[in-house]
Amino acid sequence: MDRLFKTRDHDVSAGDDPKTAGFYWNSPIYETSTIKWTSTVSNRLLFEGGYSSNIERYNNLYEPGVRKPYGSPEWYAGALHRDSILGTRSNARTFEYGSYPDRHNAQAAVSYVRGGHSLKFGFQDSWGPYNQTAWANADLYQEYLNGPATVTLLATPARWKDRLNANIAMYGQGSPLLMACDGSISASKCQGNPHRVGASPVFRRLAIFTCRFGGHSRRARPLCMTCSATEKPPSASVLTGSKRPLPPQMLGSIIRRTWPRSRLAPPGRT
Repeated sequence: MDRLFKTRDHDVSAGDDPKTAGFYWNSPIYETSTIKWTSTVSNRLLFEGGYSSNIERYNNLYEPGVRKPYGSPEWYAGALHRDSILGTRSNARTFEYGSYPDRHNAQAAVSYVRGGHSLKFGFQDSWGPYNQTAWANADLYQEYLNGPATVTLLATPARWKDRLNANIAMYGQGSPLLMACDGSISASKCQGNPHRVGASPVFRRLAIFTCRFGGHSRRARPLCMTCSATEKPPSASVLTGSKRPLPPQMLGSIIRRTWPRSRLAPPGRT
């Protein structure tokens, strides 16, 4: 296990009032853990298993004394003052933010060896929720242009969650045939603000199957993909754990290849 303890007492930029417009960073939990077990069941059979995790509790907080009781006169008077002409911020920072991702991983494999022949089968899976929170004085920003101008309204306090239910990959390989086949299935659930009218969970699933013979890889074939009618385009988090959107050409390729009764395009074409 590896655990990190860190804080940042004053996060400010040029033009920020250090007493009121700074952030205090803390990380009550910031750890990774790994465990692996290997067993020679017999002189021909080997078993491997493991588990790892990444747990984080990360907060951006107002400077001490800046946060006011919700709904109080001080709370209404405690909004951020941001002047775009002078390049200054005072009275408060943008909003307090909490980021709480949990990621768990499990994997196992079995290998069988006899003379010049060998077989290996295994799987790996990843899952976990990602909770986030936001909170701001007055639920707005006061905007200035070297004098009062407008306000920016916020939707705080807010709490929302993304969840990766499963990201399963299975594989098998053997020799002397020099053949390897593997497949992966991922499923994620994104839950918006439960207090927002009309909010509903969004589900995403993607299955991919790949075979390689003699060192030559056959093209990957998405087997199925189901999306709700109101869902946004799938994000790369379903595939890679990142938050970046899929490139338009990749999204188009996935949709075309999973259309009912269609054939896969030849290599080099979509």
